[in-house]
Amino acid sequence: MVRLAVSELTTFRWSFEEDVAQYVAAGIAAIGVWRQKIADIGEQRGAQLLAESAIAVSSLQWAGGFTGCDGHSYEESLADARLIGVREPERVRLLALARVPVPKDLTLRAAAAAIQFLTPTTCGLALRYGIFIRRDCWGDRRLVAHELVHTAQYERLGGIEPFLRQYLYQCLTIGYPEAPMEQEAIVALSRLELDRNPSA
Repeated sequence: MVRLAVSELTTFRWSFEEDVAQYVAAGIAAIGVWRQKIADIGEQRGAQLLAESAIAVSSLQWAGGFTGCDGHSYEESLADARLIGVREPERVRLLALARVPVPKDLTLRAAAAAIQFLTPTTCGLALRYGIFIRRDCWGDRRLVAHELVHTAQYERLGGIEPFLRQYLYQCLTIGYPEAPMEQEAIVALSRLELDRNPSA
């Protein structure tokens, strides 16, 4: 008997629940679980759904790095990151989620709320080499480039704590969009677009 597994990456727009139901209905024996989708419903609920459906798990996938999802090659994405100033672009990982997460740490959560930084409309968030992208913004090259500027800032400043100390201070005292670190991202994005299209 032939056993077939299907990766959730092939049904990108379906939810985890839809994937499981449709794969089982189609007689698919195993599912390649995509980490982003199971994170959306929670690991406990996802494991329960898999157990109830009796579908096997063939793999756990973490689509990350520069995967060419926006129609640009891996090499073009690395070139963008280098132009922006990221020293180690091959360490960057992207994660698409239904919503950019709010920090569990109460101090960070309060700071984010004070500057109205992480709201349901937030499209992206860089935490050094990890970049969260809201799923409906996945493939937005400008957004990824903006977050890559923050990755370069993390590298320059020496990590998450020094970055957050400076970034949050600027946002609290000057204001989120006017903060110099945000303005650096805006200027770098404009420079990147000129480098991509020198005749523009």
